[in-house]
Amino acid sequence: MARDPLLMLSLVRLLAVEQARHTLGICLAAEAGVVDRIRDHAEAARRDQEACGTLPNFYQFLDMSAARQGAIRADRHADEAILVALRTRSNEARAAVVAARTAAEAVRQLIGERATLAQTEAAKQEQHMLDDMTRRRRPANGRP
Repeated sequence: MARDPLLMLSLVRLLAVEQARHTLGICLAAEAGVVDRIRDHAEAARRDQEACGTLPNFYQFLDMSAARQGAIRADRHADEAILVALRTRSNEARAAVVAARTAAEAVRQLIGERATLAQTEAAKQEQHMLDDMTRRRRPANGRP
């Protein structure tokens, strides 16, 4: 049984759409994870600042907090750089989803056009067959 190449191509295009969507989901999840880490860094810095005024050994905490704030800032800057790269990947993944959907739609449209053309051709052939049958029934002199 021969398979229609357009139907196979349609399946391949639909699979490409699903793979692109899956890749986009992975990118967005990674991006959300980094955003959460950045938020956690900001929250840790805020907690340290709040605790700074409430402790009895203020100056010792201030020294430790300064070192911790430096580490938090370094981590936050690294995470922000990672976030920029992840957003670039997410945008590329979005573009890949759009391209895959466009390709799948083009194949689906081509299949529809071919089906319409096949129906039109079948209707023409049926009309020719009916015309031939009508001509055979009519006598040569043109009278019914």
